Amino acid sequence: MSWWYVYFLKSLIKDDVHFGSTDNLYSGTNQHNNGYVQLTKAYRLMELAVYVAVRTAKKARKLGKCLKKDSGKTILDMGD
Repeated sequence: MSWWYVYFLKSLIKDDVHFGSTDNLYSGTNQHNNGYVQLTKAYRLMELAVYVAVRTAKKARKLGKCLKKDSGKTILDMGD
């Protein structure tokens, strides 16, 4: 069985955090840093700050939505 990942990237040049999900954590992170994702293109370079592994894409999307809320950001304390 494969894993899905909910990941959090933090910009190294601007105070910005991006949340996403993927079944290939390495590839997903590289797509952001290589400018293939329009949403984060202006905020490159991004570093992987946190990731969580879950069993299904559905669970990854659900967890990602939950953590994108202010309470999720507070729990992860992405501001440091």
